Amino acid sequence: MSTEENKALVRHWIEDVWMSNDADSVDQIFAPSYAVNDSPCPPAMVRSAMQMLHAAFSPFTASIQDLLAEGDRVAVRWVLRGHHSGAFRGVAATGQPVELRGTNIYRIAEGKIASNYEQVNAAEVVQQLRAIQP
Repeated sequence: MSTEENKALVRHWIEDVWMSNDADSVDQIFAPSYAVNDSPCPPAMVRSAMQMLHAAFSPFTASIQDLLAEGDRVAVRWVLRGHHSGAFRGVAATGQPVELRGTNIYRIAEGKIASNYEQVNAAEVVQQLRAIQP
């Protein structure tokens, strides 16, 4: 795939599948051997994580801040904004607005996302919910 096709796949994942909580499309986007930070993360785990975020912060928006590609890698910097509408990391819903930022570097192989190195500061969200002091 070209770098533009790789970018389109990642954009589709974030803007179409993740945002709409489209669990049925996960298998079309992620390789069965998908890994996050070198740990196995089969598509079923992707679906579970996606559903957990939707339950915890709906409604939310995720916006792509940067999307860069070279070869089989696509880097994306994103921001998720929503309200704490369900349990997250042991904290019951507070209704508080939250903002979660992350950076992912996806590797594309055979038209699917094969691996991902991600950096997300979930502790920052817990701080925003005033569950812990900064």
